[in-house]
Amino acid sequence: ISLDNLGLVKFAKSKIGTPYVYGMKGSLLTEEKYEQLRAMYGDLVWKSDRKKIGKVCVDCSGLISWACGVTLGSGQWKARATKINPISTIEKAPIGALVWMQGHIGVYTGMRNGYPYYIAADGSAYGVREVPLRCNKFTHWLLVNDVFDYGTEDEEVVEKCKIIIDG
Repeated sequence: ISLDNLGLVKFAKSKIGTPYVYGMKGSLLTEEKYEQLRAMYGDLVWKSDRKKIGKVCVDCSGLISWACGVTLGSGQWKARATKINPISTIEKAPIGALVWMQGHIGVYTGMRNGYPYYIAADGSAYGVREVPLRCNKFTHWLLVNDVFDYGTEDEEVVEKCKIIIDG
C-alpha cells in the first residue's frame, strides 16, 4: 500500500489545472513524446495538445498512477479493484474511492452541498478539475485495497457481556 485515501485526494487536488494529454502519466510533454503519442493513439491526442509541449501533462488514469506509482489504465484499475459498487451508492463510498466508467476514471472527493464531487483529468478541453459527479457519466465506484488504504477497519468487535439481575 503506497498511499491512503486522503493522501490520494490531497495529491489529486494539488494537480488541479494540470493539462490533459491522452497517454501522459504526469511527466513533461516534449515534442518527441507528443509525436510518439500521436503515432500511437491518433486523434485521441488532439492537434491542439501540441501547445502543451513544455508542460507537465497527465491523462485520467495517469493522475492516479502518478499519485501512487502503479501505472494502470482505467480498465486495469477496475480489474484490480477489490470492491466494485454501482455509482448510485456513491454516498457510501469512502473519500478517495475511484469513480469509473468505460474509458475514464477519477477520484471521489466527498459530498458538498448534498452533491458528490470528483477530481479527474477530464480531457484535453478541461485538464485536471474538481466538479460535481453529475458532470460525467461514471457507472461505478471502486476500492483498490492493495494500492490504497481507505482506513476502513474490519467489522467492529463488540464485547458480549452477561448481566445477572436479581441473582
